Amino acid sequence: MLNRTGAVRKQKFLEGAGILTIGLLLNKAISAVYKLPLNRLIGSEAVGHFSVAYNVYDLMMSIAAAGLPVAVSRLIAESAAQGRRRQIQRTFTVSLAVFLLIGLAGGGSLLLFADQIAGRMRDTGAAPALRALAPGVLFVCIFCAFRGYYQGQQYMTPTAVSQIVEALCKLGVGIGAAILAIRLGFGPGASAACAVAGVSAGAGLSCVYLLLVYRRRRVRPGPEDGELLSRGRTLGSLLRIALPITLGAAGLQIFKLFGTREILSGLQGPIGMAQAEAVALFAVYSLSVTVFQLPGTVVQPIGVSLVAGVTERITVDDAAGRRQLEEAALRMTALIAFPCGFGMLALARPIQALLFGYRGETLRIAGHLLQILSPAVIFYCFLMVTNALLQARGRVMIPVYHTLAGGAVYLLLCRLLVVQPRLHIYGAAIATLAYTAMIPALNLIAICRRRKAAPRLWRQLRKPLLAAAVMGAAAWAIQRLGGRAWISLPAAVAIYAALTVLLRTVTAEDCALLPHGAAIARFLHLNVDSNGGKS
Repeated sequence: MLNRTGAVRKQKFLEGAGILTIGLLLNKAISAVYKLPLNRLIGSEAVGHFSVAYNVYDLMMSIAAAGLPVAVSRLIAESAAQGRRRQIQRTFTVSLAVFLLIGLAGGGSLLLFADQIAGRMRDTGAAPALRALAPGVLFVCIFCAFRGYYQGQQYMTPTAVSQIVEALCKLGVGIGAAILAIRLGFGPGASAACAVAGVSAGAGLSCVYLLLVYRRRRVRPGPEDGELLSRGRTLGSLLRIALPITLGAAGLQIFKLFGTREILSGLQGPIGMAQAEAVALFAVYSLSVTVFQLPGTVVQPIGVSLVAGVTERITVDDAAGRRQLEEAALRMTALIAFPCGFGMLALARPIQALLFGYRGETLRIAGHLLQILSPAVIFYCFLMVTNALLQARGRVMIPVYHTLAGGAVYLLLCRLLVVQPRLHIYGAAIATLAYTAMIPALNLIAICRRRKAAPRLWRQLRKPLLAAAVMGAAAWAIQRLGGRAWISLPAAVAIYAALTVLLRTVTAEDCALLPHGAAIARFLHLNVDSNGGKS
């Protein structure tokens, strides 16, 4: 079924977010199958090289994939709300050209200067992995243009499917290449390069899929389809939105990249570890960061859907609808973030043992790292959604200032804390917790300063917070009584699910954002929203 843009079926807010969430969950589940065995397959030192190279890759991705997709999504959402189908196509073609230039420049730099970059990072063994990631930079830039094109039209299915395609290819190529590297007796650097090659292969196959979808479902405008801006004006509109967001994301990644250097330098210098030992300990920290960021990847689709949905309602001057979307996004974020944060705090050591097979002293360190990082789960989720909320409102510079301030705090704390013998790698976790708490706190202050336009925070957060706190206490008690991880985790999930039902955390307003929402609300006996009334 085609919508008024002539290309795709427009999906409701929570429908689109749900589709993206399913895609991301499958993507992360498959990616976990890809990452979790690497420690056993290629060893901690090779995983350390993998992690250092991936931090550099993340910087490239923040330049390519942070600002422009949001800008494309916002501009296309505006054009779709106004029925300007020719401008939708113009925005996409201009953005694709920009993405190609960025991809060629970024991928080429990574390929040509891998040795110099690895030397600057104090990990010369990461150079082969950096070269293996160079094609991935180009492919990610290309598929970001396609994803922004569909997300702006509130059609999230191609993005979700492409994420699954990407993860499956990454798994097959990455694990297969890692096994081959071990059988051929490659060293840690070459083994890391073989394992990370799956990332580039997955991004390439995702591009192929999105191109095939585009050939079938692209916008086919007519001459009467609204005002058409010149390519120069379209590019200017894209850059006005994209550059501040890119500056903030790239700035944070630069701070984190220098933070990685400070961590490795501190462990090898004042702490006195050998390079191999420092890289192995950094790998434990990096995998712990990956664990605490997993819930954020589930929240990310809420932010993606929020940008397009809020932009459309601002364009048509629907203040009530905009506030409804914002409050639903915050409530859905809380439903995910709070239980994950409390659960990781209560079950940090069993989670690390279950995921990575740590034992002995390594398990003790990994458990403490995840306990320090567990509150950051909540902050990180709200960081993503509050950034999206401010961007959708057109206040794109505010998250930039907050992000750069948070990055500076992270770098400063890495420099000061990692060199302390009693803290060493724990100092990096404390620095991570500090910046993830600081950015959303500043964002929420900025949002709530405009009282008439601000979402009602406490009404959205109180029930998920109560349910998660009870769940966390129950999980801790089960663990203290000797419960194994395979008992504690399902029990915690069941307790939280029961409490959310009893507290009627999902509202009739939320159901309205789903297909057949009225019927769902009647089935659940939700007749008034919970933002102040009965449900």
